[in-house]
Amino acid sequence: MKKEVSEHLARVFFETESAFKSPKTTQRHFVLFALVTLGLVVSLIFGVNFLGRLGQRSTLAASPSLGVERHGCPYSLKFDFQDSPSKIEALHIDLPSLDLKDFSRVRFSSRLRGDARDLGSLKIVLESTRRESHAVYTPGVASNWRRLEIPLKEFNNIPSRSPVARISFVLEPWNVKARSGELLIDNIEFSRN
Repeated sequence: MKKEVSEHLARVFFETESAFKSPKTTQRHFVLFALVTLGLVVSLIFGVNFLGRLGQRSTLAASPSLGVERHGCPYSLKFDFQDSPSKIEALHIDLPSLDLKDFSRVRFSSRLRGDARDLGSLKIVLESTRRESHAVYTPGVASNWRRLEIPLKEFNNIPSRSPVARISFVLEPWNVKARSGELLIDNIEFSRN
């Protein structure tokens, strides 16, 4: 009988002791599991972002040109200088911070809609993320679609360290022959050749 009682007490004691140890062990395992899971999630997020940026760079580096398009219709700038000869009209197109050091030209199609046949001079402005702007004047905008091409070296002092954030097409009344109408711009692209 003593032996049975001592075995029973030993069994109860060891089961109770293991029951008390179990939550501590479970808690340690849970903390370890939570830390490993957190580490994997953070690694996955940073890994996906890094690979996504790496993929964008390689795609951009491989393409001979980078286009800016408005699907469905061209960009439009209506102007009327008959009432105010000192008013400036501008069409601003935001870009996704382009580094133009590997590009050599900007190309676009343009057309003048209205009574006038010739626009005169169109001012094209590239603006960096630091708000530095560089402009070039170009003739050749007429009442029919024309493809215009401007070497980027004509934009004096484009900073190689500052990405370009905006391209603008500006009409200044003292440089424009047409007093009213609509300027259409389409198929804007930056090319390597």
